[in-house]
Order: sequence, then C-alpha cells, then structure tokens
Amino acid sequence: MKNVYRIAKLIQAYVSGKVSTEEREEVEHWIEESDRHRELFRTFESEEFVNIQRVEHEWFDEERGFRRFILAKRTIDKRRVFRRVATIAATFVLLIGVCLGRWVILQEKESVPLVKLEKNSIVPGERKAVLVLSDGEHVDLRDTMQVEIVERETRIFVAGDSTRLVVKDSPIDPSLHTVFTPVGGEYKLTLSDGTRVWLNASSRIQFPAVFRSDRREVRVEGEVYFEVSKDSARPFLVRTGDVVVKVLGTSFNVRAYPGEEYKTTLVEGSVTVGYLGETMKIRPGQQWVLEKDGPKVHEVKIKSIVSWKNGDFAFEDQVLPEVFNELERWYDIDVFMSNDAIRNMKFTGIFPRYENINDVLHIIELATCVKCSISGKTIVVSMDK
Repeated sequence: MKNVYRIAKLIQAYVSGKVSTEEREEVEHWIEESDRHRELFRTFESEEFVNIQRVEHEWFDEERGFRRFILAKRTIDKRRVFRRVATIAATFVLLIGVCLGRWVILQEKESVPLVKLEKNSIVPGERKAVLVLSDGEHVDLRDTMQVEIVERETRIFVAGDSTRLVVKDSPIDPSLHTVFTPVGGEYKLTLSDGTRVWLNASSRIQFPAVFRSDRREVRVEGEVYFEVSKDSARPFLVRTGDVVVKVLGTSFNVRAYPGEEYKTTLVEGSVTVGYLGETMKIRPGQQWVLEKDGPKVHEVKIKSIVSWKNGDFAFEDQVLPEVFNELERWYDIDVFMSNDAIRNMKFTGIFPRYENINDVLHIIELATCVKCSISGKTIVVSMDK
C-alpha cells in the first residue's frame, strides 16, 4: 500500500514536470509493468490533459500559493464520453497522494465510482423563472416558450431562456415587475433601457416597466450579473438592504444572499458602492465586501467569480460548506456534513453546472478524501476511512 501511494505522488510530480531523473525512471518502470498501468497513465499524458492544464492556469493564480493537479477520468458509455476535471489546492498535498493512491488501486481492479450510486431524483437546475406583473399575476418563464405579454404601456417578449421589455412612452406612475428564480433555476432578461441581467438560482430582481428620466433603479436579492447599458444622463442604481451600487454603464456581479456577506465584483467600467453614508469606488478586478467589521475591498479573480453566468462552477480554496451551499441551490438538495473537520476542508476545482450530481460528488471526493452518500435528495458527507 505504501508503495502505491508513493507511485501516486510520483505521478503527480511527473505530470507537473517536477521529478528527478531517478523518480522519472521509477514512474516509467511502473508504467511498463502492465497494460492497465499504461492505460491509466495515457489519461495523464494526453493532449486533452495538457490543454485542460493550460486553461486551468488561466483560471487560478499560481502566485497565491496554489498548485494545480488535474485529474481527468474518461468513462465510455453508449458512445458518449464524459471528461472529469478536478484541481486540488496546495493545502491538501498530503491528501492528494492518499486519494490518488486509492484511485489507482480502484483503477487496477476495475472502474468503481467512489460515490454510492443509487437511483435518485437529483437533477441539475434549468433555465426557468417566474415573472410577477404589477397586478400580482404570475407567469412561469421557461426556455422553450415564446409569448408576448401586454400590460399597460409595456410589451414583454419571452423567447427561449430570456425576457425583453419594450415600452412605448413613459407612464406617470411606472409599474413594478419582479422576476425571481427558484432553487435550481437561472434566467436572463433585458430591461427596457437595454441593460442585460443574469439571475443565479434563488435570486430576484424588482424593476419598473420603464425607468425614470433622472435615474434607473432596481432592487435585487441573491446573485445577479449586470451588463448596464450606458446612459450618462441616468445613473443605474442597484439596491439591496442598506447597500447601493451606482454605475453609468459597466459590467458587474452582485451577490446578496440572506445570511451571507454582501459582495459586489467589478468586471469592467467603474462603480461606487455606498453603505450607511460611506461611499467607496472600485475598479475592475476588485470586490467590495460587507464584512462583520465593515466594508472592505479585495483583489479577486474575476473569471471564477462570474463563472456561474458562463455555465460553470468555479471554486478557489473555498471551504466545503460554501461549495455545498452552491450545490444545494442548483441541484435542490440538502447536504449534511458529519463533523467539523469536513467543514474546515477546502476545495479548488471547476466543473460544468449541468453535470450529473454523481460526477460532481466524485470529483469532490477525489479532491478531499471525503465520502458522499445519496439518500433521496439528501447527501451525507463523512470522512472516508
């Protein structure tokens, strides 16, 4: 067993190019021992692996102390190929050898998934939302529908997974609409001024059918990404609780889930964030965070922050409760972690939002050496002994 874990660590070093001549020879000798070893190693030296490694380098900041190890596993089933990628934080270097060693052992015997698979009703989220008109009427929005709704001076066009508002003239008393996504939903819409909005799961936005002549104002909850249409005469205001984000035309992400820290991340342009009379200006690549002791500004990796908008989950050195919170909102599941040691574990990785839940849990298991058991729509996370 000890020799297997040593080989696991040597494979990690071999793939990353950080191996001595003697260690290289040891790995190559192991590869030649059996056809199974050669098949396993081909996964790591494939062109696909190299390309994934290059892409991952663009996502995560090596200078901040991360060493990335990418584990790609191919399973062929009914002529469909699924590619799995896991990236591991440097804080888990010791666990990497153990987990990879266990995986090597399983691969040598047969391809056995670590997740206890059983038939379940857990499916990824979908593009769906609910539109609440000013008179209280609810309209379900799905990515397969096409409909035109006329209310007062407003025409609401729903096509596919997006909604667009068009108004004739500004009414004296603009009516307010709300779009909200349930657990397991995401949606995008275009406001009457041309501003594009993306809603993550369990999020909402309230907006007027037509904006005022002096400003454009909306209220949000959850996570919302904006591409604000430029209008120097009318600033765009995003309100949530006591926080106000003010812009003229820019792209930014607002995260305001109840019980979590409020965060505004600027992608491009310029925004000011106001809180209880204090205003701070942030620039692209910065994130304004309302922490327990007050507002702070941090430098962040934009791509990982807004990955949800582009169809991915991206986690960078995040504790498992934060990771599973995201999965709960998207897969409509309940997660129970058996002890504090698991809650303190950190995970770094990227995978598609529409991935099968079993494959997602498999990646997390390999990265952290936990065990995930599925029962109905509940997932129990425990230490893997």
